[in-house]
Amino acid sequence: MKKFIKHFLIYLINPLFKDKKFFYVNPSYLGSLSNLIYLMAINKKVTLILDAKEMLKKNSKINKKIFLIAYEKINKKKFNSLENYFYYIFFRLVQYDKKYHIFFVKAFNHNDQEVFKNLYNYNKVSFDYKEKIKDENLLNLIKKEILIFHCRDAKFKKNISNNDMSYHNYRNENLTIYENAISRFKHNQNYELLRFGSIGENKCKKSSIFDYTFSNIRNETNDIHLIKNCKVYIGAPSGPDILAMNYQKPIVYINWIHLPNLFTFQKNTVVIFKKIYNKKKKEFISFQNLLDKNYFLNDKKTPVGLYDTSQQYENSELELIHNTEEEIYNAVNEMINFIDGKFKFNSNLQHIFKKIYYKNNNNLINENFFVSEYFIKQNLDLFK
Repeated sequence: MKKFIKHFLIYLINPLFKDKKFFYVNPSYLGSLSNLIYLMAINKKVTLILDAKEMLKKNSKINKKIFLIAYEKINKKKFNSLENYFYYIFFRLVQYDKKYHIFFVKAFNHNDQEVFKNLYNYNKVSFDYKEKIKDENLLNLIKKEILIFHCRDAKFKKNISNNDMSYHNYRNENLTIYENAISRFKHNQNYELLRFGSIGENKCKKSSIFDYTFSNIRNETNDIHLIKNCKVYIGAPSGPDILAMNYQKPIVYINWIHLPNLFTFQKNTVVIFKKIYNKKKKEFISFQNLLDKNYFLNDKKTPVGLYDTSQQYENSELELIHNTEEEIYNAVNEMINFIDGKFKFNSNLQHIFKKIYYKNNNNLINENFFVSEYFIKQNLDLFK
């Protein structure tokens, strides 16, 4: 009976959509904004569908505002919850039926040459929030140059989902290491050091860092204003970085794991990688092998460089090693000095990385995309 009702509903509404192309996005995940940035980059005419159930939830930890801005920009009209819900029902009815996939466009895919080529030359702010800052506390904050960092932990996933999300725990980071690294910039009176995020497991202990996550001024609007006005964004690829990408902000990527998926199209980017230790062989896996999509261990379907569950690492007896305080500090310092015109990256050192990257990947590396010099020097053996 359910199957009959489903097909009957599809039959009724199908004629209404014959000239439309849709793209669905779940606003709970800030990282999905990358899809919408890509659609803007290729100037793709689509109708954006926001997950209607998530839009109805009252969860202050999710930044729906930026997705509403994107909705209005892409759909060229104000958000219509009734229309959006109607389209959402259609999406849910047909999403697993291949014959209806013609109604839906594909967007951002990791390591896709066409995607990277289009984003390589895209330098615009896709979705801008133009309202003036009304919060006096925030106005005082942005009088200084803000160094924003975000430390990923398990708290956000637990907040937005009732499912067991522990398979993502391999991506978690160490707040103390971040604090120790970022607080070393406190000597510069022009800097405001700020911990970013809507929710976190632990508060910052360093008094030199403003813990925005646990402050009474944290909200969706201020999230956007802070990223828009920051000097540098620092953190793992975990969602908020895409908001920084939207505003074309300098980004220092920390603890990057999936090397084949590096955002090499992005300008003004410095990256350092998590190292992976093979406990069985008692050695680190080289970055060359992590870039190689034919390098397998226990899991013969997924290359080691693209493992995406904690269980895969455990099954292969692998341990992920966080970036150190020194690695983070030096990566950030290099970026600051670079954008201030006080530092140039050594082309010979960058070539060490580019050589192994291009051996395994055809995507171009932006001329202002760099691996931290300090990180390369400290880990030369892993770049061979």
